[in-house]
Amino acid sequence: MSSLDNISIEIKRQIRKLNILEDYLKNIKNVFNNSDFSNIEKQIKDHKDFIKEPDLQVAIVGSIKAGKSTFINAFLKENIASTEVTPETASLTKFKYSDKNHLIIRFYTSEEWKELWDSVEDSDKQFRSNVFKREYESVNADSIKNDYLNKSDLIINCTDMSSLVEKVREYTSKRSAKHYFVKEIIVGLNNENIPKEVMFVDTPGLNDVVSYRSDITNNYIKRANAVIVCVQSSNLTNDELLTILKVFENVGKDIYKVIVLGTKLDILNSPKSDWLKQKKEWFNYLIDKYKNENIMNSNILGVSSYVDKHLSDIENGKDVDEDAIFVIDKFAKSFDINLKLDDTNLDKSLNPEEAYKIMKLNAIKKNISQIKESTNINNINRLLKNSILVHSSDIVLKDLNKKFSNLIKDTKIKIDELKKETADIKSTLDMSENEKEAYILSKNEEMESLKESKIEVNNAFNELKQKWLEANNELKQNLR
Repeated sequence: MSSLDNISIEIKRQIRKLNILEDYLKNIKNVFNNSDFSNIEKQIKDHKDFIKEPDLQVAIVGSIKAGKSTFINAFLKENIASTEVTPETASLTKFKYSDKNHLIIRFYTSEEWKELWDSVEDSDKQFRSNVFKREYESVNADSIKNDYLNKSDLIINCTDMSSLVEKVREYTSKRSAKHYFVKEIIVGLNNENIPKEVMFVDTPGLNDVVSYRSDITNNYIKRANAVIVCVQSSNLTNDELLTILKVFENVGKDIYKVIVLGTKLDILNSPKSDWLKQKKEWFNYLIDKYKNENIMNSNILGVSSYVDKHLSDIENGKDVDEDAIFVIDKFAKSFDINLKLDDTNLDKSLNPEEAYKIMKLNAIKKNISQIKESTNINNINRLLKNSILVHSSDIVLKDLNKKFSNLIKDTKIKIDELKKETADIKSTLDMSENEKEAYILSKNEEMESLKESKIEVNNAFNELKQKWLEANNELKQNLR
């Protein structure tokens, strides 16, 4: 039996148990006069949502312009994530393997939208910033709100990658009014580069002024089996350092889960040597978090998604422009990869510029594996598989059982508390008249005792205050 079969069996067992628990709660609420079980009911809902997607989760985090979307595209070998300068979405966007390309779009409920909107109002007061409202009103989003809140999951099948990308942009671009009501999008990709048991999740920003949206990312980091943090390799700003530290706060003791990427290696003057200097500097900031130097060394990597993407284009016979060839050439030389030009069999009728481009492309093709290895994109895949996802089914089953056990435990504690309250009430009701009078008298005595204690404390405080004033006046006299 495969690991996925074991997970499937456990999920079916838990769904059956959860349904039984929900029926049990309905009866219990009637017995205890509809006592508040909202916390338990929310836990059940959250757990049902959790077991809908029991896959291993890899959260991808990054601040604006950190190269997160370019990395996602290079890593998945698909041009699926938007690389606009401004962030396109504040929703979770999940990528997973599927036999057919498709989208599942989930929308906010009215209750969730109210929480989000309350968070927007708080942000306006706290930061005096109404960016969210201004953009929301600019696309007249309120006019379609009722069409999308509480809307059932929308499933869209796409025949080709271009239509899939178009639909992703339609529901995530901030230029689209409907994106405000999208809670999350699951992108199913018929892509052999994605392990079948792993889901990669593009998260909203950790530093969003609307706390509801940054809380989504915080909570997802806690749930994730691995977290990839994208930070521009050229420098580690205070904001980017705060992003990394917030990730560590949310993973608890599982520090091995955090992979920090120094992105955009190709924009450094000398990618190899400059990155080694930067990495050494980053170690000083992060050693206290990783605690283990070996883990830190393997989990901090410099990457060039730009170079890797264009190398993939060259492999697939796509045309690349001269700027990309120049960047690849500079990158390769930095890593001591010799791109020797060879004019053998070259068409002599070509002009010098065309001839040079073809010779350079041929040199890149001969060394493509070595250059790709230097971009570190494939090394991230190996790191995930070998150190984090190697025991995938065990991790998923452990999480499933832990969450389910905590749910049952919390339910039992709640019911035991209600039983005790009921027993106390019943014992009071069963008292004789004399016992009731004695009980009331004892409670009155307790209240009188508390009042007397309060008076004593106030008197002692006033006495202390008077002594302090006298001592202070005496000090002033001496100073004079």
